[in-house]
Amino acid sequence: MRSAPELLPLWDVLDDGVVVTTRGQLLRLFRLTGLDSEHLAGSVLEAAATQLYAGTQEDFPDGLFAQFTGEGHDRYDDVFAAFEEVPPPLDPVLRLQRERRLAFLKTIGLRRFEVILAVGASRGWSKADFERKRSECFDPRRRAGQGHEP
Repeated sequence: MRSAPELLPLWDVLDDGVVVTTRGQLLRLFRLTGLDSEHLAGSVLEAAATQLYAGTQEDFPDGLFAQFTGEGHDRYDDVFAAFEEVPPPLDPVLRLQRERRLAFLKTIGLRRFEVILAVGASRGWSKADFERKRSECFDPRRRAGQGHEP
Protein backbone atom coordinates (compact mmCIF):
# COMPACT_ATOMS: atom_id res chain seq x y z
CA MET A 1 0.00 0.00 0.00
CA ARG A 2 1.34 3.44 -0.91
CA SER A 3 1.55 6.18 1.69
CA ALA A 4 -0.19 9.56 1.60
CA PRO A 5 2.89 11.50 0.38
CA GLU A 6 3.21 9.13 -2.57
CA LEU A 7 -0.45 9.56 -3.52
CA LEU A 8 -0.39 13.35 -3.20
CA PRO A 9 2.33 14.89 -5.42
CA LEU A 10 3.76 17.09 -2.68
CA TRP A 11 6.06 19.93 -3.51
CA ASP A 12 6.39 21.69 -0.16
CA VAL A 13 4.88 21.62 3.32
CA LEU A 14 3.94 25.15 4.34
CA ASP A 15 2.61 24.50 7.80
CA ASP A 16 1.36 21.63 9.88
CA GLY A 17 -1.24 20.05 7.62
CA VAL A 18 -0.92 22.50 4.70
CA VAL A 19 0.89 21.42 1.55
CA VAL A 20 1.52 22.64 -1.98
CA THR A 21 1.38 20.02 -4.71
CA THR A 22 3.48 19.91 -7.85
CA ARG A 23 0.40 21.16 -9.73
CA GLY A 24 0.30 24.32 -7.60
CA GLN A 25 -2.65 23.29 -5.45
CA LEU A 26 -2.86 24.38 -1.83
CA LEU A 27 -4.28 21.53 0.22
CA ARG A 28 -5.27 21.23 3.85
CA LEU A 29 -4.81 17.75 5.32
CA PHE A 30 -7.12 16.31 7.96
CA ARG A 31 -6.51 13.07 9.82
CA LEU A 32 -9.85 11.35 10.37
CA THR A 33 -10.29 9.05 13.32
CA GLY A 34 -13.23 7.08 14.51
CA LEU A 35 -14.31 3.81 12.98
CA ASP A 36 -12.28 0.66 13.49
CA SER A 37 -12.24 -0.69 9.95
CA GLU A 38 -10.62 -3.94 11.03
CA HIS A 39 -13.25 -5.11 13.51
CA LEU A 40 -16.58 -3.69 12.32
CA ALA A 41 -19.06 -5.43 10.08
CA GLY A 42 -18.95 -4.55 6.39
CA SER A 43 -22.50 -3.19 6.53
CA VAL A 44 -21.50 -0.68 9.23
CA LEU A 45 -18.50 0.48 7.19
CA GLU A 46 -20.61 0.75 4.05
CA ALA A 47 -23.21 2.86 5.91
CA ALA A 48 -20.46 5.15 7.22
CA ALA A 49 -18.98 5.53 3.73
CA THR A 50 -22.42 6.38 2.34
CA GLN A 51 -22.95 9.03 5.04
CA LEU A 52 -19.50 10.50 4.41
CA TYR A 53 -20.10 10.65 0.67
CA ALA A 54 -23.53 12.27 1.14
CA GLY A 55 -22.01 14.83 3.49
CA THR A 56 -19.31 15.76 1.02
CA GLN A 57 -21.90 16.17 -1.73
CA GLU A 58 -23.91 18.58 0.43
CA ASP A 59 -21.14 20.48 2.23
CA PHE A 60 -18.33 20.76 -0.31
CA PRO A 61 -18.69 23.33 -3.11
CA ASP A 62 -18.43 22.30 -6.76
CA GLY A 63 -14.88 22.33 -8.06
CA LEU A 64 -13.33 21.35 -4.73
CA PHE A 65 -10.53 18.79 -4.79
CA ALA A 66 -10.98 16.11 -2.12
CA GLN A 67 -8.87 12.99 -1.87
CA PHE A 68 -9.08 10.30 0.77
CA THR A 69 -6.08 8.10 1.45
CA GLY A 70 -5.80 5.27 3.91
CA GLU A 71 -2.68 4.37 5.80
CA GLY A 72 -2.11 1.26 7.86
CA HIS A 73 0.68 0.94 10.39
CA ASP A 74 1.66 -0.81 13.59
CA ARG A 75 2.60 2.20 15.72
CA TYR A 76 0.96 1.70 19.10
CA ASP A 77 3.66 3.30 21.24
CA ASP A 78 1.25 5.99 22.49
CA VAL A 79 -1.29 3.39 23.66
CA PHE A 80 1.37 1.23 25.30
CA ALA A 81 2.86 4.28 27.07
CA ALA A 82 -0.57 5.29 28.40
CA PHE A 83 -1.14 1.70 29.57
CA GLU A 84 2.21 1.69 31.39
CA GLU A 85 1.47 5.04 33.10
CA VAL A 86 -1.50 3.56 34.94
CA PRO A 87 -0.32 2.49 38.39
CA PRO A 88 0.07 -1.30 38.58
CA PRO A 89 -2.27 -3.28 40.81
CA LEU A 90 -1.11 -4.08 44.33
CA ASP A 91 -2.16 -7.70 43.97
CA PRO A 92 0.81 -9.68 42.58
CA VAL A 93 -1.38 -11.97 40.44
CA LEU A 94 -3.16 -9.02 38.80
CA ARG A 95 0.18 -7.24 38.31
CA LEU A 96 1.65 -10.33 36.58
CA GLN A 97 -1.48 -10.69 34.44
CA ARG A 98 -1.21 -7.03 33.39
CA GLU A 99 2.51 -7.34 32.54
CA ARG A 100 1.94 -10.47 30.46
CA ARG A 101 -1.03 -8.95 28.64
CA LEU A 102 1.04 -5.91 27.66
CA ALA A 103 3.98 -8.10 26.57
CA PHE A 104 1.60 -10.21 24.45
CA LEU A 105 0.00 -7.15 22.80
CA LYS A 106 3.43 -5.79 21.89
CA THR A 107 4.32 -9.00 20.04
CA ILE A 108 1.19 -9.73 17.95
CA GLY A 109 1.60 -6.92 15.40
CA LEU A 110 -1.57 -4.96 16.00
CA ARG A 111 -2.60 -2.77 13.04
CA ARG A 112 -3.98 0.75 13.07
CA PHE A 113 -5.64 2.46 10.16
CA GLU A 114 -5.90 6.18 9.58
CA VAL A 115 -7.78 8.03 6.89
CA ILE A 116 -6.31 11.29 5.60
CA LEU A 117 -8.49 13.78 3.76
CA ALA A 118 -6.78 16.33 1.51
CA VAL A 119 -9.03 19.28 0.58
CA GLY A 120 -8.31 22.26 -1.65
CA ALA A 121 -9.07 24.02 -4.88
CA SER A 122 -9.18 21.72 -7.89
CA ARG A 123 -7.23 24.26 -9.94
CA GLY A 124 -3.65 24.91 -8.94
CA TRP A 125 -1.75 28.15 -9.27
CA SER A 126 -0.19 28.78 -12.64
CA LYS A 127 3.26 30.26 -13.19
CA ALA A 128 1.57 33.62 -13.96
CA ASP A 129 -0.28 33.44 -10.60
CA PHE A 130 2.99 32.89 -8.75
CA GLU A 131 4.71 35.71 -10.65
CA ARG A 132 1.85 38.13 -9.93
CA LYS A 133 1.84 37.27 -6.23
CA ARG A 134 5.62 37.56 -6.04
CA SER A 135 5.56 41.00 -7.67
CA GLU A 136 2.85 42.11 -5.21
CA CYS A 137 4.82 40.85 -2.23
CA PHE A 138 8.12 42.35 -3.32
CA ASP A 139 6.86 45.63 -4.78
CA PRO A 140 9.34 48.35 -3.58
CA ARG A 141 6.49 50.92 -3.28
CA ARG A 142 4.65 48.58 -0.93
CA ARG A 143 7.72 48.16 1.25
CA ALA A 144 8.04 51.92 1.55
CA GLY A 145 4.40 52.19 2.60
CA GLN A 146 3.37 53.83 -0.70
CA GLY A 147 1.77 50.85 -2.37
CA HIS A 148 -1.72 49.55 -2.26
CA GLU A 149 -3.11 47.62 0.69
CA PRO A 150 -3.35 43.83 0.37
